[in-house]
Amino acid sequence: MKCPSENILIEYIDNEVSLDLRNKIDSHILVCEKCRNRYIQLKEENVFIKNKLTNYYNFIDKNIRVAQKLYLILIMLINLQFSKRKSLIRKDKKNIVILKMRIIFCYDIKK
Repeated sequence: MKCPSENILIEYIDNEVSLDLRNKIDSHILVCEKCRNRYIQLKEENVFIKNKLTNYYNFIDKNIRVAQKLYLILIMLINLQFSKRKSLIRKDKKNIVILKMRIIFCYDIKK
C-alpha cells in the first residue's frame, strides 16, 4: 500500500474507514515511519481538540444553567413585587426570597 493521504488517516483515527482499509493502514503504519509519525501527530491533535471542545461545552453548559437560575430568581422577584398579597409579602419578603433562592441554587436544572 502506498502512503495514505492525511484525510484518510483522519478518517482512520475517527473509525470511519472500512475494515479492509483499516487493516491495510494498520499494516502500513507498522512499516512506514513517516506515516506512523503523522498518525501519532494527528491522533494527539485529535485528543487535544476533543479535550478543548469538551471543556468549552462544559463551560457553556454551566453558564447556561447559571443564567437559567438567575432568570428564575428574576421572575420570582417580579412576582413578589406585583403580588396582590403585598402586606403579607412585605413582612416576610426577605425570608421568602432567600428561601426561594436557596431552593433554586440547590436544584440542578436538567437539560
